[in-house]
Amino acid sequence: MSVDKKLPDCRCAEEEGERHVEQLRTILEHLTEGVVISDLQGNLYHWNRAAIEMHGFQTLDECRRHLPEFVDTFELSTSDGQILPVEQWPLARILRGETLENWEVHVRRLDRRFNRVWLYGGTLARDVAGNPLLAVITVTDITERKQAEEELKESEARLKRSQAMAHLGSWELDVANDVLTWSDEVYRLFGLQPQEFKATYGAFLEAVHPDDRNAVDKAYSESLQEGRDTYEIEHRLVRKSNGEVRIVHEKCEHKRDQSGRVIRSVGMQAGRGGLARDERTFGNPRSGKDRGVGERESGYSGRTTTSLRRPRDSACVRLSARFGLSYALCEPILQRNVRRIHGTSVP
Repeated sequence: MSVDKKLPDCRCAEEEGERHVEQLRTILEHLTEGVVISDLQGNLYHWNRAAIEMHGFQTLDECRRHLPEFVDTFELSTSDGQILPVEQWPLARILRGETLENWEVHVRRLDRRFNRVWLYGGTLARDVAGNPLLAVITVTDITERKQAEEELKESEARLKRSQAMAHLGSWELDVANDVLTWSDEVYRLFGLQPQEFKATYGAFLEAVHPDDRNAVDKAYSESLQEGRDTYEIEHRLVRKSNGEVRIVHEKCEHKRDQSGRVIRSVGMQAGRGGLARDERTFGNPRSGKDRGVGERESGYSGRTTTSLRRPRDSACVRLSARFGLSYALCEPILQRNVRRIHGTSVP
């Protein structure tokens, strides 16, 4: 009777075990990443549906091979283009006792147009005593992600080339965390090596011409205080590398969260080309700086400040304020009209 009582218990345990196996098989088949199981001799005997499709196969029978048999079908290489011998393939490394985590491998099928980028993971499955039972490999396809990353890198490279050619730099201020990011061209405009140091708002103001510094700081702070979304200003900067004084046009746009609070400020710096006329080199004994700044006015429709040292500068500022034109546009207009009336140019 004791034997008869044990038989139902054994059958229940077997049925429970079969249910667990079926549940495991169902889970494997519904995973979006590939899972391959091999015995300790390198025979790949189980592939889930995702793994079969990722490798370009149709049925499980096509995949059940010994590892070296795949050499005529696949070529594996590292991210730097080094072709891997079969002894360095993921499964071979796992069978030697290694554990893989997110190992990037480029995979090419030799019999068709097939190039993918996969992340491999895996380890040996062991029993309670620590003895290896089988090898489990996971495969994640990151081809599209890698392509997007490469396209982004190329786009960033094109942007850097375009900014360098146009002398146009971009910047972004994370207002909440007080983190300022400059593009390489902003560093160059300021006479610095790209990414020479961590950009800060204080470092930016330090590079602005001392006579324009308050106006630049005021333009930014007042745009925040008054709830404006943008501001523009033309100002001078002193290049750190050689003391040259240059004029730049700056434009900023504020980005807000759902509550209307400014969280980011995104802007651009455009070099006008050439040096500021009266301050070729800041601090040069023969420069206008050392001869005295003189009277200063706000011009360019309230968007900039300038030093008035010659009749040409004064006339350009008044023309700018009257019609809302930039200094660069006012000067040639002034020259043409003076030549027409006096037959000479403004000093």
